[in-house]
Amino acid sequence: MELVSTVSDAAATALSPADPAALVARLTGPEDTEAGLPAAITALEHLRRLESWAAATRHRLALEAMEAARVGHERWVEAHPRAFDDPDAPGLSRAERLAVADRSGVAEIAGALQISEGAVHTLLRRAALLADHLPRTGSALVSGAITAKTADLIADATTEYSEALADAGTDEAAVSRYTRAIAAMETGLLDAADRGCTPARLHDRARRLREAHHPRSFTEREHAARACRYVRVTPDQDGMAHLFALLPAATVWSIDQRLTILAHRHHGLHKDDADARRTSGDDAGGSAGAPADRAESASVENELPRPTVAQLRADVLADLLAGSGAQTPADEPSRTAGDDGAGPAPRVLLTVPAETLLGGEQPGVLGPFGPIPAAAARDLAARAMSLMLGVTATTLSAPRNAVAESSQGCGGPVDARVLPVLATDGGRYRIPAALRRALAVRDGTCRFPGCRRNATGCDLDHVVAWADGGATTAENLAHLCRKHHVLKHHSGWTAEIGPPRRTGPPGTDRGPGNRTADRLVWTSPAGRRYTSDPDGIDVCGVERGGDPGNVDLGAIVLDDPPPF
Repeated sequence: MELVSTVSDAAATALSPADPAALVARLTGPEDTEAGLPAAITALEHLRRLESWAAATRHRLALEAMEAARVGHERWVEAHPRAFDDPDAPGLSRAERLAVADRSGVAEIAGALQISEGAVHTLLRRAALLADHLPRTGSALVSGAITAKTADLIADATTEYSEALADAGTDEAAVSRYTRAIAAMETGLLDAADRGCTPARLHDRARRLREAHHPRSFTEREHAARACRYVRVTPDQDGMAHLFALLPAATVWSIDQRLTILAHRHHGLHKDDADARRTSGDDAGGSAGAPADRAESASVENELPRPTVAQLRADVLADLLAGSGAQTPADEPSRTAGDDGAGPAPRVLLTVPAETLLGGEQPGVLGPFGPIPAAAARDLAARAMSLMLGVTATTLSAPRNAVAESSQGCGGPVDARVLPVLATDGGRYRIPAALRRALAVRDGTCRFPGCRRNATGCDLDHVVAWADGGATTAENLAHLCRKHHVLKHHSGWTAEIGPPRRTGPPGTDRGPGNRTADRLVWTSPAGRRYTSDPDGIDVCGVERGGDPGNVDLGAIVLDDPPPF
């Protein structure tokens, strides 16, 4: 059966490329205050078409930039036939060095658009799909007939088919099947978009079209999808985080039902407790103190509101996975390392103020998750497998309460110091373990602009190469993930040590001319410069031979790197 696009006549007349200059002129022309609602809606339609044209132009320019990056990188490799004589530089063949071009181009585009490298990969994938496999969608986007979100949805819905098409090679039958699937998906979604379907409805339609036209059977796809199951955790704020999981649908439904049943059971227990308190108050109604007793009972109920079913579902999930008592209120005793049901030892960087360990209420900092309540920090610290002692050093002019500000990351005039770091003079290539731990706290993540990979999964790189006289000191070391480590040594990207960040009030910097890897300045092959500051806390700031001033115990750091 031949599949034909059903874009309406009105939309077809608009399939010529949008005129951005004319659209901008209409949007920026004199404001007609008497035009009313029709004119305002017309202006919004012009703006929608302009945004669609801009999205199509972004796709085109991204592809052009990548091609230019490949050409420029090939010239760079020809001009640098030998890799740097540096023990830090991973050895690569010429073919592997040429392949670094894509990494360099992606990093260049990410810096220009101020987006992540992952977003650049998505942009390039969609742009290639529109150019190579979805010409009608690309034309509709350029003309403004569809929105950028609709074009992205169509591209994403056909990605698996285009990838399978690339793998099909000379298998004509497979090529035919996946080509028809792409055409069916594009035609069905463009038809729905022309009728004004919202993105949510288009997404539902894409699922139905996929089931109707997918070349592979459901059994094959379900078996392959099981291999992609995962559980993922991402930070939120105020001591909270998100837990995501991709599991078989039947399993998820069973989990959902079990959580609901257990939550309703606990909700009933809470209701029974509340009823018992009210009954107790009513039984005392004849006594002289009954009004006061009833008031006290009401006060208790106000202080301890009954949790909702939604809250109890979350509590049940936490208790089942993290061990009994995971949702214990902060005013109740926490579990200790030897308690039954305690979870495994944490595998993340935890920073806890000493005051908190002694019973204070300042929050701890749980790696990338940020602040957590003091009780939770004490509980995790009690189960820590390894500890690193830190202190907080204040300048002589700093106020005494500045220590508390520093421990909460408020940017005050206080730096966290890790004393073992000062034991190295930088004269050996091998990096001491204490220095490695300290730099993991300082950097937090890879030091390439925009990269968020945790420092514990990165390489430590000499910013000024060891072969060029660079020392093994905190001032000359920075974490780079393997991808960006290769990029630094095998492409036109360069990094230099920048001037120190100001960590205190004027006059408290570390001294003029004292450059430190606390700040890196990167230069791209296109000549753009980007600054990279560490995401962690300043733990290496005491200058060798310097006076740390008033020193107070400030933190205990748990250091047990995550398994990746």
